[in-house]
Amino acid sequence: MTETSAAPVKLPILGTATATYRLIFGNLGFLARHGLPWLVLAVALLVGLDWVKYHFSDRIGSSGFSWRDLIAVLLDSVVQAACLAPFAVRWHRHILHSAGDLGVPISPLILTYAIAALLIEVVFYAILWLPLSLLPAEASDNPLLSTLLVGIFIALLIAGIYVWGRAMLILPAIALGRDRTFQAAWRASRRNGWRLFWSSLMAFVMPIIAWVIFYLGKFVVQLLGRHDNSETEQTATPPATTSPVWDFLGTIETTIFWMLLALLAISFLSVAYRELVLKREVIS
Repeated sequence: MTETSAAPVKLPILGTATATYRLIFGNLGFLARHGLPWLVLAVALLVGLDWVKYHFSDRIGSSGFSWRDLIAVLLDSVVQAACLAPFAVRWHRHILHSAGDLGVPISPLILTYAIAALLIEVVFYAILWLPLSLLPAEASDNPLLSTLLVGIFIALLIAGIYVWGRAMLILPAIALGRDRTFQAAWRASRRNGWRLFWSSLMAFVMPIIAWVIFYLGKFVVQLLGRHDNSETEQTATPPATTSPVWDFLGTIETTIFWMLLALLAISFLSVAYRELVLKREVIS
């Protein structure tokens, strides 16, 4: 029985999310050896790029959506794809490989993986942002139109995550040297698009909640600190802006968070590919 004729596999929603974390904690040694160097490099490059963008926008100003904003986002995506692809390919092969898959040279796969990941990222941003950028700027001043914009954004975000989940299955296939067409990825996820959507949300919700709690804690500490010093600090001088050191540390924190989410996504894709493709091959 061929893959196309095999019975569709139902992706377990909660099971896929929990298996993603089991996969990560069960391979911490491999992650430290092969992922940490690329993670550090990505964080360093992204922080430097953020510094350049900050000073560039500070010089020329910024108002609303512009092609400069889009280019800045794409530059971040290029750095992430270039830094994470070497680890991601090794990770997928370590987790999912079979004897035949290990015979494929790894260097061409890394380049193909990076290009495909970047292309999917561009499509995601196109779905999410470009339709909104075409709306007139004064639309946000109207409460009714503002509500409509929020609704449009949520609808586009759901559509983007749905397309992202199904298209991203091409990446483990590339890492293993298998069928690297988007048609194959779409076919592999047939009848599981929404299961991919909900399982990915469940996998990402825990670190996002932890991040929100972390920032709320920082906000409370800062608020209490200002309250304690309110009686002694009586001056007509306006408060100083955030120090460059604090901005630098905040950028590092945010960048590390997004890189950890990227590593989580790579692990999630390994689990999803195993469930939707490799197990189907065993069944057929």
